[in-house]
Amino acid sequence: MSGDPAGEVLATLATYDDFISQLEVIADMGSGDGRYSNMLATIELEDGTPLMPTVMAVDDKIQMDNRYRTKNIRQIRQDFSDTSIQEGKVDMIWCHDAFQFAHDPWKTLRHWHKILRPSGMLLMSVPQTAFIDDDPLQNPVRFRIGFGGGHCDWVVVN
Repeated sequence: MSGDPAGEVLATLATYDDFISQLEVIADMGSGDGRYSNMLATIELEDGTPLMPTVMAVDDKIQMDNRYRTKNIRQIRQDFSDTSIQEGKVDMIWCHDAFQFAHDPWKTLRHWHKILRPSGMLLMSVPQTAFIDDDPLQNPVRFRIGFGGGHCDWVVVN
């Protein structure tokens, strides 16, 4: 393990050949300097076969670092809550430690749902937590969001 939780998630994802072999378009929402966009753009199947999906690195504030650029990364300088990405175009949305910056989280999720293909997947991590009342350990917020054919349950705890 690398000590980089997001890198570890990507390494684990690479072991799911049936899923990743079908990835053509990945959106890295809040891509920052492009480190994870690069990891996604250079992901390989378990046998070492390069996948080379198109990665849309979406960030409205931070310019991508040139050392992370590859020919299959397309930088989009827009707010990830409302992009020009075509509806139903994206196989997977990756959002690592950026969702908390969405001005309207529900609008953002609705937009992401539109751009995902019906069988698409959302992978995200959110470093901050939100709570219903003053006792976060007793009353965590529970999210249930349906994307594609399934749903994802999140229980946010401290």
